[in-house]
Amino acid sequence: MPFYLSLANFLNGVIWVTYALFRLDLYILIANGLGALSGAIQLILYACYFKSTPEDGDENGGVKPSDVELSGNNGPYGSTV
Repeated sequence: MPFYLSLANFLNGVIWVTYALFRLDLYILIANGLGALSGAIQLILYACYFKSTPEDGDENGGVKPSDVELSGNNGPYGSTV
């Protein structure tokens, strides 16, 4: 789950909960209160597991795609020209 999507979900729920408290609308308050709560849980989970995801260079043994050089021939069997 992308961070900004979770953050937008949380902020949207908080804004609607604030609106529902001003209008004293129980239906909007309950529905969006649960949405704000689920957004907060997503952000907490993101914070807990942020460091456990591998970085870009870790799955290739530390070699980044920009570090790979191309050979001078047209394949493994040499030039076809």
